[in-house]
Amino acid sequence: MDPALLVNYATKTVLSSGGIDPNVAVRLDGRVYRRIDATTRTERWAETENFMCSKEASNLVDKGLVVPFAQVACTFDGMRHYETATIPCVSTPNQWTGLQFTDILACIIRLNMELEWTKSRFRATDCHTNNATFLHTQAVYFDLGSFSHVNHDYVLDHIRLSLEQYGWDVDLCPLGASLSEVESNVVRYGYGRTVTEDDWDTYDTSELPQCAGDIGAGDPEVAQLAYWVRQCRPSSILDVGANKGRMARVFARNGTHVTTIDTSERAVDACYTTAERLSLPITCLYGKVQDMNLGQHCDMVVASSVTHHLIRSGVSFADQAKLWNDLARRFLLVEFISPDDPTLSGWAPINDYNQSAFLSSLESAWRIVTQAPNGKHRTWYFMARR
Repeated sequence: MDPALLVNYATKTVLSSGGIDPNVAVRLDGRVYRRIDATTRTERWAETENFMCSKEASNLVDKGLVVPFAQVACTFDGMRHYETATIPCVSTPNQWTGLQFTDILACIIRLNMELEWTKSRFRATDCHTNNATFLHTQAVYFDLGSFSHVNHDYVLDHIRLSLEQYGWDVDLCPLGASLSEVESNVVRYGYGRTVTEDDWDTYDTSELPQCAGDIGAGDPEVAQLAYWVRQCRPSSILDVGANKGRMARVFARNGTHVTTIDTSERAVDACYTTAERLSLPITCLYGKVQDMNLGQHCDMVVASSVTHHLIRSGVSFADQAKLWNDLARRFLLVEFISPDDPTLSGWAPINDYNQSAFLSSLESAWRIVTQAPNGKHRTWYFMARR
């Protein structure tokens, strides 16, 4: 047993669980592991490790349907853990757009089709969407413990359950249908559905890049932030309020892992599809950052034009500071927008919304490295942990 893992295991964060399934995912010291509980390797879990070492599992990994796990198991907390070394962030269905959910379901269906075509006795029988995630923009399955040699009927049952939990019509997966029929139904519906309009769908009016050379071209604000990022070389960035990924693309272009969060489904989809097309290491999440259980720290948090919106949503400066403390390991890039900014001119006055209160909320944990104006009423602060 690795002594360091034993000592630090108290810092683990449970990321997901399939109900009574003992094989939960945990994050420990910045790494993601899938736990295999030795005490419950019975019934459908009896051959979990045999499958993990099989050519069938390797084939699914090679086809990009299953996330690569570390070949050598590590044991701590009395259980075996397999590292999912390449996943920067484990996301769950409540953090996906409909387009992303479609791609996840298609991945689950295709990996079972692959096993069916090769006449394998295994299936991803516990194949609900809580056991899948994204490797940046690639939908992948990450619970090898769910592959079983029994109960093949569970496959369609769990697809129907996932559809129901996400709020989609379970008849997309008719009883007795073939997997190929279900895939066709899900993809056709998912790609053709109507997306709810949001006020922030058109916030970023810039053209989406068609090639890597177009990323960040002629954008002085992004150029300033990119300069600061190059100075501190974070291994990972959380871009809060990323919208279509204007800044995230610049950060990711040089290989930095970026996780984005935004409340506009259309904007998240634009970021997601663009990152996929340009092969950028960006993981896109949908929703409010204050509602997310990310189970992770990033080296840096970038918060662009969100402070005043969080205040309006009832998240005080103190609560925002706690949020950044929880999410940022080393650096914080945060923008403050003055009450005099035209954006805020039509708002009712916000109590205690001023630059002094903003900076005071951060000073105990963060020191200002430098700052730069962003127009007349906006200021970017580059901060580091005290």
